[in-house]
Amino acid sequence: MPLDEGAYRLAYFEEEGFTRSACPSCGRHYWARDANMSTCGEPPCASYTFIGDPGFAEEHTLESMREEFLSFFEANNHTRIDPYPVAAHRWRDDVLLTQASIYDFQPLVTSGTTPPPANPLTISQPCIRMQDIDNVGKTGRHTMAFEMMAHHAFNTREDLDDPDQYAYQGEVYWKDQTVRYCDAFFESMGADLDQLTYIEDPWVGGGNAGPALEVIYKGAELATLVFMSLEQDDSGEYELKDGNRYTEMDTYIVDTGYGLERWVWVSQGTPTIYDSVYPDLIEELLDELDLGFDDHERQLLDAAAGMAGRLDLEEVDDVDVARESIAEDLGVEPDTLAEMQRPLEHVYALADHSRALAYMLGDGIVPSNVGSGYLARMVLRRSVRLANELELERPIVELVDAQAKRLGYRNRSTIRRMVESEVNKYDETLERGTRRVRQLADRYSDRGEEIPVEELIELYDSHGIQPETVAAIASERGVPVTVPDDFFAKVAQRHETAEVTHEQDEGYDRVRDLPETEKLYYDDQ
Repeated sequence: MPLDEGAYRLAYFEEEGFTRSACPSCGRHYWARDANMSTCGEPPCASYTFIGDPGFAEEHTLESMREEFLSFFEANNHTRIDPYPVAAHRWRDDVLLTQASIYDFQPLVTSGTTPPPANPLTISQPCIRMQDIDNVGKTGRHTMAFEMMAHHAFNTREDLDDPDQYAYQGEVYWKDQTVRYCDAFFESMGADLDQLTYIEDPWVGGGNAGPALEVIYKGAELATLVFMSLEQDDSGEYELKDGNRYTEMDTYIVDTGYGLERWVWVSQGTPTIYDSVYPDLIEELLDELDLGFDDHERQLLDAAAGMAGRLDLEEVDDVDVARESIAEDLGVEPDTLAEMQRPLEHVYALADHSRALAYMLGDGIVPSNVGSGYLARMVLRRSVRLANELELERPIVELVDAQAKRLGYRNRSTIRRMVESEVNKYDETLERGTRRVRQLADRYSDRGEEIPVEELIELYDSHGIQPETVAAIASERGVPVTVPDDFFAKVAQRHETAEVTHEQDEGYDRVRDLPETEKLYYDDQ
């Protein structure tokens, strides 16, 4: 059976006079103080209402908002801990990059095998989500690099026969207190609590699941409250949206995520999240590129940004149709709007990508052909392509270095050397790869067929050839190419999961019976 209403009917909701409603647009159930709220409040069911009308009492930067959050939870008996690297493969063998704060504690802490560094705790964890790479710059709200502010509590059931089998015991707090903290933090920021909605949306991931609440304010999803209490079990009583069955765990975890960048965005009310997070860098790039827009053009771009909440390359069937709809609403030709938006979108993406690279290279990921190194190389090459299309004179290495300086990395000289080396290698690879594209185009021209997406991905994987470059060369030979809107997400998907293999050769038998290596550096560094 699926999770029912009882998983979300909290005493706190009743105390505060919340009403449960079904959204007439998307069908999901949500809780709100305002019984007259007509939708769940999240785009595309509703629009952003904070753009030009900030949602909090004061404007905040990344630094000040992070401190507001961490200090709030410290004042509420949580211990502040330092963030982990973005290179999650250092402590996990199933993933490459840190995509959420809970990654820091999986699998050993969440399973109860080892204790958490504190309980409860609060953290602001840098994350990278490669699946959002194609959305960056286009939707106005997606960032590949971001910080997930969070508070966590690790609990075990109190009716266990042997509670000492786990590294922590009893309940710290659970659903009601989690929502109470969420409301209280919004209130401390000067939010109008009547505009808050809590959308029911069960969460699944990594073999675990549980009820979850998406927290929407003035159209923006600012937090997700996950109550991790289920584990995958073929004979479990709960069947969730991923088609798998789940059963109750002995441990149950408060797993929250508050997107730092979105909180900053709502506090400032700028047209896009990038204008809030990277204001100085974006202004510098726009000045350097001489992308001066007159007042009318600026108004059009700002209005289009406000409507871009309807764009999500994972959900929109045809991005061009969605863009045409926005242009129609604004009374402007789609091509005219696209011509203005394209360079601006590239600038936004460069700001985000350079920050992602600073995190990755700063935390010790070395560009390569495998694993997390491949993902770093992919982001860097895409950045080079965007800069080339903009005819940007400033080297990519300067953008990455500026972000590394802002983030406080001490290994900036190493980061610079890696970026410069990769850019030089990429130039050489492009020369070799272009010859390969011409050969491939000739082959498909003889067949009278379109070059398939699998070939585009392979060309990018092997030679770093951008799909647009393939399309341009193929068109010279009359061969059509269709580049999917989520091309880079498809490439990243190939490499996002860490695959640990243990290969044995014939020489293994010669050392099979040798004793284990004694790691003396653990005893005397």
